[in-house]
Amino acid sequence: MKSKKLCVMKHCLSEDLGEELIILDIESGLYHSLNKTASIIWSEIKEKSPSLEELIKILKKDFHSARIFSDCNYFVNELLEKKLIEYK
Repeated sequence: MKSKKLCVMKHCLSEDLGEELIILDIESGLYHSLNKTASIIWSEIKEKSPSLEELIKILKKDFHSARIFSDCNYFVNELLEKKLIEYK
């Protein structure tokens, strides 16, 4: 079975401001500010639509932390709950 891909919702716009990334949810009118690490995760999802497993593999190349799986999973779940991303 093929893993579902993570995709940015169509009603979300984002802009990289260097030290942070801003997401605008057009439906709710809410802005979300992401730190540098969260911005990397967002950009990977936006550009590559990876599965969660693929995303974690990508992040493990740049981050050498034992918590990468739990931290990434937590952040992805937050994005899903806020309806900023979805599985397809």
